[in-house]
Amino acid sequence: FDTPFAIDTYGVLPPHMLRQNPAYYHALIKRAGFETEQGYVDYQLDVTDALQRRWQSALDAARAAGYQILPLTDVPKERRARDFTLTVNESYATHWGWSPFSEEEFSGLFESLEAAGSLETSILAYEGDEPVGGLLGPPDDPGEALLAPGRELAADERLNMVGIGVRERARGRGVSYAMGGLCFLQLAHRGHTRIAYTLVLDDNWGSRRTGEGLGCDLCGNYVAYRREFRKA
Repeated sequence: FDTPFAIDTYGVLPPHMLRQNPAYYHALIKRAGFETEQGYVDYQLDVTDALQRRWQSALDAARAAGYQILPLTDVPKERRARDFTLTVNESYATHWGWSPFSEEEFSGLFESLEAAGSLETSILAYEGDEPVGGLLGPPDDPGEALLAPGRELAADERLNMVGIGVRERARGRGVSYAMGGLCFLQLAHRGHTRIAYTLVLDDNWGSRRTGEGLGCDLCGNYVAYRREFRKA
């Protein structure tokens, strides 16, 4: 797993797991024979009372339609990794750059998230007993940031990560909005004043509309590079 390179917002600390790079990296990469492969956009928002009401409304609507929208803390431990693996791998089956995860990998990830107290902001959605959506949303640990002398983290740099997927059978029914709403409400209740929706592929308009529907604005751009290796 690797993340793309920022092409703007060079001086701002990005959300967890994203790459922070200086502008001159792009010239070095192009000189090394790489080509632009894929563009991404980054979305964030400032928490407001109006947005919190919007998130609660999305959550209430999905629950009224019969979906269970649960933080991972409310899902039995023996089901978390199994249900999340099934849901996310199917949701991302045709997603550019995606490599399927194993149940063991998610199990290990959830153990680390539990130790960090982050299972409350990661979500599973169910239709009856069947998992239909998953959201991975751990907050940052800004204490891991390496800062230049005199540099202090701003409130809007204490962010989170979001990865969200909905199985085909439940798309277009508000499940993604409900999961995002619950995650964002949990983060707001913890005192987060700025929240990240994180990277979305340029052409993933479904996810981009979800981010915008949750109240996010486009705040940055990233690119992934490729290089074709040929025999001399």
